[in-house]
Amino acid sequence: DAQTRRFNEEAAGLGSVKVYTISADLPFAQARWCGANGIENVETLSDHREMSFGEAFGVYIKELRLLARAVF
Repeated sequence: DAQTRRFNEEAAGLGSVKVYTISADLPFAQARWCGANGIENVETLSDHREMSFGEAFGVYIKELRLLARAVF
């Protein structure tokens, strides 16, 4: 998605700062997408199994089993 690509571009110039993106996608799907889109400066994390991040930060859409987009 465009936001992750943009964060990847911005993260390239941030030195030791870590940038994470968290989604409900499975880890293998995240890795495939990152590889296909040249994402090297953003670390992806999956909340697929327990949705604990989504619940804790108020971005879990239970009916759809998705995480809403948000920047923290």
